[in-house]
Amino acid sequence: MSVTAIMTDFKYITINSNDDRIQTFFDQYLNDIEFFFPDFDIEEISFAEIELMIIDDQLCGILIYQDKGEEMHIELDYVIKEFRNLGIGQSYIPYLFYQFKKAGYKEVYAKTGNERHKLYLNTLGFNSSKSHPDLLEQKL
Repeated sequence: MSVTAIMTDFKYITINSNDDRIQTFFDQYLNDIEFFFPDFDIEEISFAEIELMIIDDQLCGILIYQDKGEEMHIELDYVIKEFRNLGIGQSYIPYLFYQFKKAGYKEVYAKTGNERHKLYLNTLGFNSSKSHPDLLEQKL
């Protein structure tokens, strides 16, 4: 299956923190999520926006973000291994950031405890933050 074919059936759906699919997803992929996001705590997402990534009707990832004043903080952007490197982030993140900017946010911040994920965030335009030393930032 080519990347083009996969991306034609790609969508995000917004859900709330009580959706059963979140816990099921975390139960199945917890070890890998903790590898990339060692500080992530599922108990702290009750006020977050949560989007499920779906390709060909299969749940393949999750994006969790929260607004903090004029800043948007990405708490988790995880894609299961089989769906990585298909351009999911490159295709959706610019659109999402456009929506953030349109809504009045000035910066987007992301945290990672993994060097590989940090390099990925750099490809999306994130840099080390001066105001939040433990985060990466992108000005909108």
